[in-house]
Amino acid sequence: MNNNIIYIHLNKRTVAADCNITLDELSSIEPVKTTDQGIRLYPNPASNMFTLELCNAGNPSTVTIYNGNGEKVFNKDIAKSKKIVINTQSFSKGAYLINVENGTNRFTEKLIIE
Repeated sequence: MNNNIIYIHLNKRTVAADCNITLDELSSIEPVKTTDQGIRLYPNPASNMFTLELCNAGNPSTVTIYNGNGEKVFNKDIAKSKKIVINTQSFSKGAYLINVENGTNRFTEKLIIE
């Protein structure tokens, strides 16, 4: 990797365009393990609810959902559950990021609410 180029991965695509990035008060950048095989969401798109399936259940996990503006709209700690159903009736239509962390791994998937 060239030190003058920053690669940004969005929606499984590499973006290599000219852009300005401002970092304030950055103390460090830590690598995060990510995988597309750690969680499953269905149905996707969803309307009133969706099921979140944790493929490597066993460790306590935290589920956080962010809306398209980056605002946290849901947060729940899960203790050794493999599958949960999340009610989305109060969510506005749009794209959301589902983030699951279990201490050593972070899994992120996109969810569409119709």
